[in-house]
Amino acid sequence: MAISDSKTYYSDLDVARGVLMALGVVLHTANVFAPGSAAPIQSPSSNIAFLYLSDAIHLFRMPAFFAVSGFFCWMSLKHYSADRFLRLRSKRILIPLVATAVTFNAVEIWLRSNGGDRLLSAYLTGEWVLHLWFLIVVFIYFLLSAGVSFLIAKFSFSAPPVIAKMFNWGLRQPIVIVFLGALIAYLPLAMGKLTSGVVYPEYLFGVSFYTVLEYSPFFIFGALLNYFPAALDEWRRYSHGKALFFLAAIMFIPIAVHKELVSENLAVGIWGAGAWIATLNIFGLFSVLLGRLNVDSKFFAEPAYTIYLAHHLLVFVIGSSVLKLAAPIVVQFVFIVVIILGITLVFHFHVVRRIPFLRLMYNGK
Repeated sequence: MAISDSKTYYSDLDVARGVLMALGVVLHTANVFAPGSAAPIQSPSSNIAFLYLSDAIHLFRMPAFFAVSGFFCWMSLKHYSADRFLRLRSKRILIPLVATAVTFNAVEIWLRSNGGDRLLSAYLTGEWVLHLWFLIVVFIYFLLSAGVSFLIAKFSFSAPPVIAKMFNWGLRQPIVIVFLGALIAYLPLAMGKLTSGVVYPEYLFGVSFYTVLEYSPFFIFGALLNYFPAALDEWRRYSHGKALFFLAAIMFIPIAVHKELVSENLAVGIWGAGAWIATLNIFGLFSVLLGRLNVDSKFFAEPAYTIYLAHHLLVFVIGSSVLKLAAPIVVQFVFIVVIILGITLVFHFHVVRRIPFLRLMYNGK
């Protein structure tokens, strides 16, 4: 079984991770204008196009992010011991999580309650998490991965050749992956029906076991790509066909689900299949775009953490002001997105990056 080089810098995957995080700006701004969304502020002039945009991003964004996270997690575990890996990742994840919770998120909760006394209850109930839930989920995956890595090293485990050969073949077969992905999408629901008191409550600082289950297959897929370079190369390779499959998934699956063209039960499998179709085919897009733009990949990757941590508060603050303007909602949407990206980029490159304390607080470095 071949293994990818842990010292190789996969610039396209690093950019993918950064862009997927930064897409939160577009997603959460779209929710402001999407009818029936749970956004803390809502435009009086909503349009269903923003609901489809939000769902199109939601279909692939977190699945692809967790796939990339799984890849980089296990690439690091091949280079570091389990305990050193956890020390490094704890600094990278937990410090920004806590820093954002007590600064940006605290301010947002205070503003949303019109200055009321909701902060204590927000921290007790898990409301403080807001958009930071993915950091908790990915850290849980890191903990589990470190444990598995430790056991593999301790007992010198390696997969039998026939199993390795099966995975090497299966990880390159889109039909197999999408079919299995559609089936696995029902697993969290099935477990929820059997043990609803365990799966659905948000025990994990505002995150449910359901969410941990939901995204785990994507993380595992990314982890496996470390050990099967042929599959990694296959999904990083661009083709027009992959681009068409990606576009078809994000365009038609949200419409099919919201228009109720399929039953509620079937929609779960279709959404799961669509998430895998979009995730498998997006990485080639990042490879070709990075090559054609011919820019430093770290410009896209480096500020993404800062953008994501700060943007949720800014969507609320800037969105609340922009909604008062007499402008078409498309103009309002674009204005909010551009302003937030501009503010967070300036904040990262001219403040966070230059001040060691803030770099530690908001980037874990």
